[in-house]
Amino acid sequence: MKRFDVITIGSAVRDIMFRTTAAEIIKNPQHDPTKVSLIGFEYGAKIRSEDVHRFYGGGAMNTAVCFARLGLKTALVVRVGRDSDGQAVIQHLRSEQVDTRLVQHDSGMNTGLSFLVVETKTNEHVALVDYGANDHLTLSRQVIQKNPQWWYVSSLSTKRWPQLVRQLTKTKALLAWNPGSTQLQGYRQMKPFLKKTELLLLNKDEATELSARTTL
Repeated sequence: MKRFDVITIGSAVRDIMFRTTAAEIIKNPQHDPTKVSLIGFEYGAKIRSEDVHRFYGGGAMNTAVCFARLGLKTALVVRVGRDSDGQAVIQHLRSEQVDTRLVQHDSGMNTGLSFLVVETKTNEHVALVDYGANDHLTLSRQVIQKNPQWWYVSSLSTKRWPQLVRQLTKTKALLAWNPGSTQLQGYRQMKPFLKKTELLLLNKDEATELSARTTL
């Protein structure tokens, strides 16, 4: 069997996006460099949106689909519930030619769900996320032995993320890492793995947060 070009590791969720003009972008009066702007609504108001979208999301899922569309042999390691959302996630991945044999199924947890509110003037957004089964993601010996050319690690919601990343850094595959808020809050735990990271991916807010924590 041909070696995978990339295996993505992280989360898979169902996304529901509400776009609205009712949101207000507010400058944070506390001058917190990690929370420069806030999104606000009238207290107690019922906000109506006629621009609602339902997507598939999660860092590992989105990147796996992108890599597959680029023609790379791609698999992913995520954890979904044994529910209708989990089935829909699997069907979507297969339709995008992503190998799903490493997907984990959880009988006790629901598939992750993300609710996004988008302010339409600026396209800034807030995401409310229930990671569900993703919180219990593990890495088996079977996964590690796949030894792809690249590991792509997105945001990990599990508290055991240092053990997962440590397993990957012991392989010969190259590591691309897009750490999430859980990882950025634990810079001391991240630090040993950064030396073994070939490609570190951060947006502006994440880079600001990481820089702030390196000076603490």
